[in-house]
Amino acid sequence: MTKTRYPLKLKDEVYITRDGMETLFAKKKVYAIGYGSLLFADGWQKRGMRVETVPKDLKECTVHGYKRGPFGIHSGVHFYGAIPEDASNFNAVLNPIHTLRDWEGLMQTELIAGMFQNYNYRVVDVTKLLSGVKLPKNASVQMVANEPINEQRFEAMRAAPGYYSYVWRGVMEERSKTFKKEFLESGGYDYNTMAGLFTPKKEWMTQNVK
Repeated sequence: MTKTRYPLKLKDEVYITRDGMETLFAKKKVYAIGYGSLLFADGWQKRGMRVETVPKDLKECTVHGYKRGPFGIHSGVHFYGAIPEDASNFNAVLNPIHTLRDWEGLMQTELIAGMFQNYNYRVVDVTKLLSGVKLPKNASVQMVANEPINEQRFEAMRAAPGYYSYVWRGVMEERSKTFKKEFLESGGYDYNTMAGLFTPKKEWMTQNVK
C-alpha cells in the first residue's frame, strides 16, 4: 500500500492504509462486490487470493446509488466500472474475503488508488447500499468504483480485447435467468450490444480533464 497521502474523490470512498485495513479485518466480516469479470467463479482465479472462490460462494444482490458501464480505464482500454448516480442500481455478486492478504491480492489486480498512483479504480463502502442479500451485523462490503469523469473518458478508449465476451460468457454459464436479464438492463453487454464498444466514439483531449 502506498505511503503517500492521496485525495478522496468519491462520497463512499475508503481511505486505504495498512493500519486501517488491519483494524477493519480485526473487527469486521469483509466482503467484496463483483459486477464485471468477478460475476462468476473463474473471474476470481489468479487474483492473488489463497482462498479459492467457488460458484456457491457468490451471492446475487443489487447495488444502489451506482451505475455500471465501461468506466474502468487503464492503459488506453476500458473495462466494466461503476460511477456514483443516486437514481441508478445494478445487479452484482457478493463474495467473502477471508484475510487481509487475500484482499491485498485482489486489489492489486484491480489497480486501486491507495496502492497505485496510476490507478484504475477507487474503493468504496457499499454496505448500506445493498439489497437482495442478508448480511451479518459486522459486515463491511467494499466495491471498486470510478470517478464520474470516466463516463466521458471511456469514449476515447478501446474495449479491452476479449474482456466483454469473457464476462458475458461467464454470466451466461453461472448466473440465474433473472440475473442475466437484469444484467443487460443495468449496464451489461451481450454479444450483440458489445459490438459498439470496440471503436472509440470520440477524440478525448486530456487537457480538458480537471
